[in-house]
Amino acid sequence: MRGAWTDSLAADRGRVDELGSWRRPGILQIVLVLHPVLFNRLAPVGRGRAAPVGRGIVVAEVTAFTAAYNKALEALARGAKSTRDLGRWLVQRDHAPDDVSAVLARLIERGLLNDADYAVLFTRSRATTRGMSRRRIAAELAKRGIARELVDAAITEVMADESIDERAIVETAATRKFKTLAKLDPDVQRRRLYGFLARKGFAPDLVRETVAKLTRTTR
Repeated sequence: MRGAWTDSLAADRGRVDELGSWRRPGILQIVLVLHPVLFNRLAPVGRGRAAPVGRGIVVAEVTAFTAAYNKALEALARGAKSTRDLGRWLVQRDHAPDDVSAVLARLIERGLLNDADYAVLFTRSRATTRGMSRRRIAAELAKRGIARELVDAAITEVMADESIDERAIVETAATRKFKTLAKLDPDVQRRRLYGFLARKGFAPDLVRETVAKLTRTTR
């Protein structure tokens, strides 16, 4: 799945020149004064190519939309992002909100930005490699702007596909943590173990039951 997604990104990156229909009225003109030796190394920018003006002066034109789109593709090539996170990332890099909205719409249209797929990828990663609870995963996805129905669907799908038993996850995490607390007073052990599991987002009843069981069997 990831291979197909990155192949699609690469193909889309190569088709930036097709974005003429997205050209916006405002054009960003960049005037660069370069040493003549460096001139030939100037890479194509956006839809146009660098063109010499006078001696060593280059005028490069690129639409604001294309600049934002290129940045978005670079960000997605490094790793999947939610729609909200990618939009905020672009705005923080001084791309205009209108251009960002157009870029996000274009990426969604091309299937390169999909919050449902992102939610599943995120859930599978956090549940299988970090032992994160359902509640913690849901909270993390909500912070990234994923809709509640997509969060619930992703968690249900992953938990079923991976045959994940949350009780087994909390017991494994608790046992591992408890080994690091072996030299502490029993009351301190219980407090720290409880806090550790609670921060992972496990249900209070399950945390209390696990802590009681573990501390009782090690006395």
